[in-house]
Amino acid sequence: MRNGKLVICMVLLIGAIGSWLNSFHAAAASNARYTACIQAAERSFGDGLYAQAVEEYKSALAIKPSPDVWAKTKEVYDEYYLLAPDSEIRRAYIRDMQSAASAFPGERAFWTMLISLQMEDRRDADAYRSATQALRALKGDEEIRDIADQLRYKTELHYKTWEGVKAPRSGYVTAFDGSVYHVLNDAGQTIQSGYAFIGPVSKEGFGVYQTPLGFRLFDAKGVDRAAFLDGIVSAGIFSSEDKLVPLQIGETWRYYGIYGETLPGAYEKAGAFVRGTAAVLDNKQWKIIDTEGDVKEELPFEDLRLGASGEYMQAGLIVAKSGGKWGLFNSKYERIGDFAADEADRYNQGEALAFRNGSKWGFVDAKGIMIIEQRYDEAKSFSYGLAAVRNHSLGWGFINSEGKLVIPYQFRDVGYFHSSQSCYVQTEEGFWQQLSFVLG
Repeated sequence: MRNGKLVICMVLLIGAIGSWLNSFHAAAASNARYTACIQAAERSFGDGLYAQAVEEYKSALAIKPSPDVWAKTKEVYDEYYLLAPDSEIRRAYIRDMQSAASAFPGERAFWTMLISLQMEDRRDADAYRSATQALRALKGDEEIRDIADQLRYKTELHYKTWEGVKAPRSGYVTAFDGSVYHVLNDAGQTIQSGYAFIGPVSKEGFGVYQTPLGFRLFDAKGVDRAAFLDGIVSAGIFSSEDKLVPLQIGETWRYYGIYGETLPGAYEKAGAFVRGTAAVLDNKQWKIIDTEGDVKEELPFEDLRLGASGEYMQAGLIVAKSGGKWGLFNSKYERIGDFAADEADRYNQGEALAFRNGSKWGFVDAKGIMIIEQRYDEAKSFSYGLAAVRNHSLGWGFINSEGKLVIPYQFRDVGYFHSSQSCYVQTEEGFWQQLSFVLG
């Protein structure tokens, strides 16, 4: 029995030794092939056979992945592309740098070259995707973050110019070409045109138009839903819920319904109706009226800043002036925090508010806490994550929520971003163009 066990152990030992010897020979052969590939690649590189050198380095990588060999492959591509910078070589370089960055995501050089080549190849979306991947892999590299921002905020101007635009936060824009009015969608495409007057268009697509038949309220399908008197010089946003629209005739504003009714009262300013109430300026006093035109209350403010669509309150907050200072107030008309300013811009759906004390503008959050210090000559409140700021010498540009200038100072005048993708700007005095992000 003991001899039998000894025989079994000897057999197992011999088998293990054989297996180890086979593995050793296989590893030795693999190392020999790897070394041969590296030596062949170096010879090819020295002879100027760049494509062959890349091929041989990649054969070595197939045997044993290594960041050093990828770095040597990059070195070959650097010289190859410098001497022959054509698109085919660039795209091969891109593919191999993608492989290198994927295999060794902690190697910064592979990412930066990949992103640079993709940008050169006008593949901005791919470059931005690579930059965001690199930021995750490299734990927020600042240089790559700057490149990612450059790509994210890269813009283009539409060729069409307008003499005037109205762009509430709705996706619809009313534009005047010097002769007639048009309605544009968020992409800048015309969806209605040829009218002598068009007021601001609501997010549901309702707007006041001047037609050969007179002033009409049209819906998003182009169906007229109400007829109004002639003489309208300006219009506000139509409330689909309350069926009322503020219209200016002469020097005063009144509210008109879709069945021809007119609310009592004529005002110096008139906001849009929201859930049954609207703010009006009556004899220099701001008041809240209901859908019957009755005054519900007089507001305890010296002045009031209406929102983009004429609403006096957004997200429970009001921008108003009290005691000679502008501030943020809650629905009970109580000042929020200690924030008080010489001037304040309108409020946009809970985003940071632009304000001025002294000669410079800064930004506060919904609690009245300063989040971007006062350093701008002029500023407009944030809208869709961006705010317009002005340097008197250089013009208007845009900052992000971190206060970083992401669209350079270059414009004569600017509006607010009325969607996440678009804003209207002036590059020449009196002419507006749509500014959009290239990446969409």
